[in-house]
Amino acid sequence: MSACDYQIFCNKTAMDTLKKIAGSSDPDALINEIVHRASFNESGSENLDSETAESAAAALAVVYTRFFGYDRAIMYSGGKLEQLCRASERISKKNLEKLAVTGQYVLERILDRNSALNEKWQNDPVNYPLWSGCLLKMINGFDRVLCLKNCDLRREPAVMLRIYSSSEIKSVDDWGIHFRDGSEISFPDCTHAPWSMKCVAYRDGKAFPPYFDFFTTGGRTRLQFDKGGIFGRSQNRREFEQMHQAIKHAGFSSLKL
Repeated sequence: MSACDYQIFCNKTAMDTLKKIAGSSDPDALINEIVHRASFNESGSENLDSETAESAAAALAVVYTRFFGYDRAIMYSGGKLEQLCRASERISKKNLEKLAVTGQYVLERILDRNSALNEKWQNDPVNYPLWSGCLLKMINGFDRVLCLKNCDLRREPAVMLRIYSSSEIKSVDDWGIHFRDGSEISFPDCTHAPWSMKCVAYRDGKAFPPYFDFFTTGGRTRLQFDKGGIFGRSQNRREFEQMHQAIKHAGFSSLKL
């Protein structure tokens, strides 16, 4: 993708992917193959190369179109709108939910620090928020689909086991969060999200106060950043981001609301 083309289908790899899907005799199998290729690396490396990421983003844009219709804010078809719609209409309904689940994980991988495509886009501070916003909108779209399917984890209203304040934190390490009263949130115990074996929580940095909802057994456990005082708001934002980075450093992820 060029520095000015943040929308999907603005580069040759994405357009070639769309053309292959539209012309395939088995679009379901092809999309599954493209998305699966981006969900792990055969070499065992955590890094995700740009071309694989671009192909996966394009394939998932086709899936997104099947659910929600054409969204110009996310994808610019470059005169290939008919081809895009034709490709999306050929995805079987039976395969859609599976692709929504896997798609969220793959899009998070593309946005991860080990993604070469994400690293390339971070060098463009003007368009990076727009590009990452496109992928996050797709993640949230797939999230709504799963909510409508009444997935156990996402059934609303969620059971909230407990709400912790960030002021109660004693320490954070790769295992999880330790509180002053002796209680803990274990990251490995929270990895039962249906769309990703590494996702441990929802996060909302724009909420007041900002918070993480961890997928603890039996319901969600909220950690909210609610320190008061004249510098409380800026401190809460900073500590929220520090927690976000700590979760990633431990090898896990969280889903932005």
